[in-house]
Amino acid sequence: MPCRPIHSGVHAWESWTGETSWDIAAQALKTTRKKKINDTLARRRANKLSQRRKDWHAEEERRLAEGKAARSEPKWGKPQLTAEEKSAIAASVRPVTIMDYLYRLRIKGNYERADDFWEGPLTDEQARDFARNLVDLSSATLLVHELRIAQNIGIDRFLSEMDAWLRSNRHTASQVAADLRRQLHSTCANSG
Repeated sequence: MPCRPIHSGVHAWESWTGETSWDIAAQALKTTRKKKINDTLARRRANKLSQRRKDWHAEEERRLAEGKAARSEPKWGKPQLTAEEKSAIAASVRPVTIMDYLYRLRIKGNYERADDFWEGPLTDEQARDFARNLVDLSSATLLVHELRIAQNIGIDRFLSEMDAWLRSNRHTASQVAADLRRQLHSTCANSG
């Protein structure tokens, strides 16, 4: 964490530097959570509208069974949520993680903004940087999961499984990063 308060007004397009990295990461998590809350609010409104329609149709069937005249179905407006409902929904949405943000980017990249991936990086250096950053991010994510797995199954069994995987995947692009993580796990096991 930086030795200063997080700047919450950082713009999403601001350049990533050592000084702004925490601010941009915090903004990414904040906007991801906001999107999750907004999606949940939209689903709740849709459910509320659906329930109103069902209730109206049930009431209309009851009225018709009593021999009353049929009514024309009303025009359904977008239902509003009360402040209490909005608060309860916001409280029910779990905290987000970097994995939620990455999933959001994947969905956006695959289905909403694929142009960014089709056009690709402008230079070879940008392409190499992008690839390196993806490897770093993937390795850090794997390391966190590997630590949890090692804790659950025991470090000796985990290292044995990792060694077996490394032997069968010697010449893959992911092998170098896996070798580094293997060394880290082994060092931690021997020091603890």
